[in-house]
Amino acid sequence: MREVIQQRWAELSPLLDVGLDIAAVDRERWLIDTCADLELRDALRELLADSDRDSVIDTGGGRVAQVLMAGADDETPTATLPTWIGRRLGVYRVGRLIGEGGMASVFLGERDDGGFTQQVAIKVLRDGMLDPYEQQQFRRERQILARLEHPNIARLIDGGVTPEGVPWFAMEYVEGASITTHCDQRRLGVDARLALFLQVCDAVAYAHRALVVHRDLKPSNILVAEDGALKLLDFGIARLIDPTQTTDEDQTLTIAAQRRLTPAYAAPEQLRGEPVTTSADVHALGVLLHELLIGLKPSRRDDGSLRLPSAQFAAARDRDGLATQRGASSSAPIRHRVAGDLDMILRVALRAEPERRYASVSAFADDIRRHQQRRPVHARPESIVYRASRFIRRNRVGAVAAVLVLVSIVAGVTATLRQAGQARAAAALAQREAN
Repeated sequence: MREVIQQRWAELSPLLDVGLDIAAVDRERWLIDTCADLELRDALRELLADSDRDSVIDTGGGRVAQVLMAGADDETPTATLPTWIGRRLGVYRVGRLIGEGGMASVFLGERDDGGFTQQVAIKVLRDGMLDPYEQQQFRRERQILARLEHPNIARLIDGGVTPEGVPWFAMEYVEGASITTHCDQRRLGVDARLALFLQVCDAVAYAHRALVVHRDLKPSNILVAEDGALKLLDFGIARLIDPTQTTDEDQTLTIAAQRRLTPAYAAPEQLRGEPVTTSADVHALGVLLHELLIGLKPSRRDDGSLRLPSAQFAAARDRDGLATQRGASSSAPIRHRVAGDLDMILRVALRAEPERRYASVSAFADDIRRHQQRRPVHARPESIVYRASRFIRRNRVGAVAAVLVLVSIVAGVTATLRQAGQARAAAALAQREAN
């Protein structure tokens, strides 16, 4: 199993970060829901069991990374991580650890040059990951962030290399919770969740226009601050898709990073190790929206087809609890709201074939906005009845007024015809009596 863990550490690391925050009694259900890959599930189960025995795992799986990447057979790392806390990197003093992933550690930093006060998040490539490919991938993330300027993307501020040759960079510090946690803690309704989701879509669509595909969209990479400001993070396995800048080095990095993914949010083509396009981000956003709306990840039937989210929600064991998290007193309003347009939108976004999904994140977001405006969505088949129902829902006051006018006209015509008939009958009777 250690060999499997070593080979698939890039996949295991983000899952381990999530699993360590889940109560032990709930982990088995989470493992089954998250990992369809049995080998990956068994490896993750073993790592989580080790954490319960206080073995090689500490916060975020950092010591596991050291042991595995060094190829150690015991619990003692063969290399010691540099002590970053308290050190100065550039003009910043490194503070407490605030996060770890499969490739890097993130610390809170504060500007320490006497000029002005500024807090940043400092990302440092982790020891044991200092081979040329990892260093180049880390630098590639820094280059990608440098070309992205968007209000919903955490911006790059500074960067450099330590005397030991370890690359680092400082980026905008975001103090907040993951998008799913933020929504659930505040019991936001469907409309508020859709509004946040559209901000994510705008940020990802901007990255795509800058020829960057993220490839690891998930709740933990999307933070929402107390004031509602949303930031997209972690372009660690992002890829440039500019064909004019493709080199042999790019291809090597792409191959090296192909298995770095979070299985629960990865598109089928990512899991198969196939070339990844912006369509993979569309699929990941579909998984995210599914989770935001009903609190569950997508479920598929035996034939691979997607179970409609509203039906999955209706069958959930704790659907009333999930509804409460969404500001509803029972599951019925949530199920009714998701059924129809949102069911169809998610079905298109989550199609297994990349070419059958939305052509872009912007098209995906456009259908969400059409749903909010009660206009026909492109995900549903064209029909006169459907378009008429959308028109009536979108123009209720005008539709009611038109119906009332039509009823008045019909009633008036009917009364006139009745009176005319009565007059003709009276005239005929008078003629008969005169005869």
